[in-house]
Amino acid sequence: MSCRRDGDVLVVAGTIDEHRITDLDDEVSKYLAECPSGTIDVGAVEFLPSAAIGVLAMAWSRAIQRGDGLTLVAPPGTHAATTLTISGLPVSATRPTSGD
Repeated sequence: MSCRRDGDVLVVAGTIDEHRITDLDDEVSKYLAECPSGTIDVGAVEFLPSAAIGVLAMAWSRAIQRGDGLTLVAPPGTHAATTLTISGLPVSATRPTSGD
């Protein structure tokens, strides 16, 4: 798993296994502290286990409770898009443009 910033977007890629869940949670928490209404692009994630979905679901829920937004991005047909859709989390096919 790798996490990097692309402007105001946190881009997560690779395989997220059970040994990386804490790393994912730390990266997402740190990112959302800096960008409360952020965008997390998981389109390049090859494996998204239930624990990782839990991290994203909790982050999304906290953002909504604070009155902020959190956009989860994964293009249609990707593993992440399918998994997030099945889990009931809202997923966008594309990143928001500036000013959205």
